[in-house]
Amino acid sequence: MTTDRTPDRTPAPEPAGSRVHDWLTGLSRAAAAGRPTDPAHPPRDGRGAADLVLLGQAAVALGTAQRALVLARHRAGTRFVGGRPLIERQSTGHRLARGAAQIAVARATVLAAGRDEDAGIAAEYRAPASAAAAAEAAFTCAQALVQVFGAAGTSDPDATAAFEACQAAASAAGPVPRLWLQAGRRRPADVPGARTV
Repeated sequence: MTTDRTPDRTPAPEPAGSRVHDWLTGLSRAAAAGRPTDPAHPPRDGRGAADLVLLGQAAVALGTAQRALVLARHRAGTRFVGGRPLIERQSTGHRLARGAAQIAVARATVLAAGRDEDAGIAAEYRAPASAAAAAEAAFTCAQALVQVFGAAGTSDPDATAAFEACQAAASAAGPVPRLWLQAGRRRPADVPGARTV
């Protein structure tokens, strides 16, 4: 890495046993299953440890978003309104599609950053961008969950737990606008689409 914060794209050898991608995948899957997670202990310390914690928080937010979306899709498919499943209604379909699209973006950014970390390329701007994308996905899926369940969601323990998990995971890394701003400030000039001011 050079001193002007432009990343050196030559991968450094990763120490044996330090698999960031696998750690992030495990965190996301555990959160999606509703199991407790702890992103505060990345697979390695030292260089970029704070970014790894941020990526871990993003993976947990991603998993909680996936869990909320699965619950919302199931409810929309089994709840009938006016003789038709709720999922056949356009507004419900749009909510679920928006959540699925945001999850796909967040998953791609989180796992790409993990693969780069495994290859010895620092996450830099991708860590806060991943956290922001995952937090937005969690907020969107939590909102879709509430909309699909309606008042019944207040008494459904799975829906309530998923909603609370989304809110907590999405808030763990900090406010989303601040994360996007941090990502923009850390983004090197040689990244495609970067603008100079």
